[in-house]
Amino acid sequence: MHEQTIAKKIIEEAMKHGKVKKITVECGALAHLPAKDMEKVLKEVAPFEVDVVEKKAKVKCKNCGFEGEPRIEMHTHDASVFFCGKCGSVPDVIDGKDIIIKSVVIEKGN
Repeated sequence: MHEQTIAKKIIEEAMKHGKVKKITVECGALAHLPAKDMEKVLKEVAPFEVDVVEKKAKVKCKNCGFEGEPRIEMHTHDASVFFCGKCGSVPDVIDGKDIIIKSVVIEKGN
């Protein structure tokens, strides 16, 4: 279960800042894990409050020049099927493929 490994790395990184009260994690719409799966596993293993927000993906199509949100047909663990939102060809991903710690709230006194 690689989602457990990703969750543990996120928790370890957050805890480097002190006694964590809450973290906010941004999960791209084309990240290795869907946001709902990332949220589920983090809430199962984190000893603090977790908020996961999904970031929309942005693509650029070499075929028609479209730049914007892709048409996502399928998104599961390590697999995404998506197409240009305009012509249906396979575009390049510009943004929305990463999982990022956006904020860490530390308990006072630490």
